[in-house]
Amino acid sequence: LRLRMTGYLPSLVSGATPFNGNPVYVLESGRYYDPVWFYDSPLPQRFDPIFAEKQTEGVSNTSSKDEDRKSFLATPLFLDADFWINLPVYTDHPTLGVNGALVNATLWNASNTARFFRSPANAPAAVAEMSAIPELRQTWMFTLTSLQHYQFIGGPFFNSLYSNSEPLLWLSTDPVMLDALVRDRMNSLRKKGGFVDISDEIRTLEFAESLGVGSTKTKLVKIVPVD
Repeated sequence: LRLRMTGYLPSLVSGATPFNGNPVYVLESGRYYDPVWFYDSPLPQRFDPIFAEKQTEGVSNTSSKDEDRKSFLATPLFLDADFWINLPVYTDHPTLGVNGALVNATLWNASNTARFFRSPANAPAAVAEMSAIPELRQTWMFTLTSLQHYQFIGGPFFNSLYSNSEPLLWLSTDPVMLDALVRDRMNSLRKKGGFVDISDEIRTLEFAESLGVGSTKTKLVKIVPVD
């Protein structure tokens, strides 16, 4: 429904679409996940304490479904496409620190990932390890993001009071660096507003850096203006 309302899928009334001739893949349909390609984690889907009773209905207390461990990857990105471009919209996130290039390319593009958003101990490692998958990296051309609207506190839910706007488009092949640069901006804005920095204990970017996905050393970055 959201994809139809925003124009990505054809209108049910007219059948018209602004993307005529370009296929739109709805990952939530589950039709584009390959059983061979998945990220395995012992953190179960049934981790949610609110829905635990419903999620464990009919499941033995001593058993664990294989599906609980698996987050299936969006295989069209690396099996069907020659390349793909990551287009994140930035917010902060209480579990992941920065909800941006790395998270958009990993958790938002895979199945059974709500469990990670609720687990500060597992989420950073999951993002880093998924972003380091060679096949995904091979077709990941670059990340392009707009700073016209990004949120520095209260995310990932939208709050206009804690949003900032800059007339900038950033493009890079290093998603870790982009996230690190935006994190610096978020922390600066948080200080101005009397809020604490994003927690140093959230090591998402540092984990990704250790796996060779990119660099967090923002002082060494070279920004090339393009008119």
